[in-house]
Amino acid sequence: MKILYISQAELPSSSAYSIHVMKMCQAFANQGHDVRLIVPKGKNRHQIAVEDIYAFYGVRKCFKVEYVPWPKVGKAGRLWSWEVIKFALNYNADLIYTRYLPAALFAAEAGFQVIYEEHQLKKTYYYKLFKFAPRRAFWWSTYLRPFFLYYQARFLFSISKSYKNRLKSLEDYKELIKNRGFAKEILLIKRLARHHRLILFVVISHALERDISKLLPALANKILVAPDGADIPRKENLHRINIDKTKGKLQVGYCGHLYPGKGMEIIEELLPLCPWACFHIVGGTEREIRKWRKKLRRHKNIIFYGHVQPSHTSAYIMHFDVCLLPNQPHVLTYANKKNVDIGAYTSPLKMFEYMALGKPIVASDLPVLREILKHEYNALLCPHNNALIWSNTLQRLLNDPKLRMDLGRQALADFINKYTWDSRAKRILQGIFNKGL
Repeated sequence: MKILYISQAELPSSSAYSIHVMKMCQAFANQGHDVRLIVPKGKNRHQIAVEDIYAFYGVRKCFKVEYVPWPKVGKAGRLWSWEVIKFALNYNADLIYTRYLPAALFAAEAGFQVIYEEHQLKKTYYYKLFKFAPRRAFWWSTYLRPFFLYYQARFLFSISKSYKNRLKSLEDYKELIKNRGFAKEILLIKRLARHHRLILFVVISHALERDISKLLPALANKILVAPDGADIPRKENLHRINIDKTKGKLQVGYCGHLYPGKGMEIIEELLPLCPWACFHIVGGTEREIRKWRKKLRRHKNIIFYGHVQPSHTSAYIMHFDVCLLPNQPHVLTYANKKNVDIGAYTSPLKMFEYMALGKPIVASDLPVLREILKHEYNALLCPHNNALIWSNTLQRLLNDPKLRMDLGRQALADFINKYTWDSRAKRILQGIFNKGL
């Protein structure tokens, strides 16, 4: 089967989104399918310069990455999606897989079978508009908004260097307006939910399934819950690295971004409470690290390593005695300009990476994390805002090596049975075959 994965995430980058996309493409290819990944080129300045994108993410070169230029015009994502669907028609794809809503709907309208994956509930798009303003949204997005967008596009294309590309793009704009391609996301998601070409609507947690089902009853028989995952670590990725270990201290590790709500707030409180532990922080942007280094400069038991390429993360985790997952109820991503709060629905990649290496995990006792982690079984759970309990839990693990080993062993067993990328891909594709497609 020819699978075309469409992603608006720019590659390569430090985002968890880009890791997820690359790992899923490899997992689909591992099932014997012909996989192509389409990503934007020239979208923004978050790209990282690397020689080998496959080695950067620690995946095999078993699928091809195609780049489609990102338009320099208002609502560029819609126009870019339109161009990508043309590529899909030439590629003669059997299935379109995407996390980008406009691409999912355009693909369905073009006659492709579509699997759409959602990781969050955008309250500004879903809840408020569903409840309060469907008629206003319809008139604005159907008539007035396209009018302004079209004339904005005419001006921008008129100063374009290439007359041929200018004319082509303007015609695409006309087609998008004709097909309501510039409607608000609320209208797009409603159309997609009812579309007969939508095979599956994949979500990463039962909490997200529950809330989306309330808002989109048409998805009742199409939603599939598939938590994120990780790869079984390969020996070539477990290369030797040097980390600063103080003898006799508990080596406590955290991997991931340092966004508000990711847990640096708890780690800050733990530093003076746990002088017998050394905290290793892997990840974060340069700006975030500068901020936290300045804030924690008085503490000598914390080390920042900065961003490391995804294929090297497991090498750091190998050195930790205990791994932290100190999520807070509200977690803002780098897209916080749009108030994107993923706290209630998250399925953290680092959780599965910890499990894949058989490490004992201390995590926040939040409903979404309890979907995967069980207290005293494969992890120890603590109140998200009580640093004293976190400190006591870490001291318990310091004094009980057998408990560390038992928790890690069970976490590894659960990971192998349920949470590898390959098992996730199999489950999703099985959902297609169960529908006889």
